[in-house]
Amino acid sequence: MVIPMGPMGGMNPADEQEVPEKIQGQKCGWWFLFVLFVATSIGCAVALKIFDALIALMIGIWIYYLTKDSCKNMSQQCLFSIGLMCCMQAVMEFIILAMSLPGRRSTTTTPGEQTGSPHGAPSPFVGGSHSHSSSYTVTTKTSSFFSEEEGWHYNLQSAMMIANCVVFILGALMTRHSYGQYPNSLFEDRGESAPIGGSSFGGGGGTRYGAGRPANSLGGGGGGGGQRSGGTTSCNPGLTFGGSGQRLGNV
Repeated sequence: MVIPMGPMGGMNPADEQEVPEKIQGQKCGWWFLFVLFVATSIGCAVALKIFDALIALMIGIWIYYLTKDSCKNMSQQCLFSIGLMCCMQAVMEFIILAMSLPGRRSTTTTPGEQTGSPHGAPSPFVGGSHSHSSSYTVTTKTSSFFSEEEGWHYNLQSAMMIANCVVFILGALMTRHSYGQYPNSLFEDRGESAPIGGSSFGGGGGTRYGAGRPANSLGGGGGGGGQRSGGTTSCNPGLTFGGSGQRLGNV
């Protein structure tokens, strides 16, 4: 893929793609998506899902940067990056949600009774032998996805699992829709640069070698007796050297 360069080696401003007008008309949808991500971040923070809250807040700030000033910063590179992140996060949230829908499991560990000396084994220099053991009880409880017995915080965590999955799917769909408004794809080859000097080696409009040479020069007789570079040169096996013989010493 060849990137057109300007006179100073940088990208030519004339070749940069501007934001299409259809994307600028979608700014209301992008602002609504920004509000959804901020609300999801706040809800995850209240539900003590700190990692999910940070990711939603980061994408929300990114969407704000792209949407401000009539979406002038919404380039193809930014749309592809944020869309890829939304897709990956949506897949992970969907897996977690699918595993939790049949029932959420919670595990609690409680210490049991201790036997033996409360101070542990005595020093070997004092003598004597004592044994010390402790037991722990691990309890696994499976509750329904929404349960009134678990309280509002438990139900909020379940609701945020659904909200995370839905919001990231909406972000991926919105990004894909805006990305499709550009006439060319980000990974599309937009042509190759012309060779130096404007000549095409081996092409139909290429430069003929031997053109304009004298008749006795290599490459044929006359101005048009040259061969195209890249073409097939035919050799005549029956070609013989002509002319009269000369003897050394003759004047």
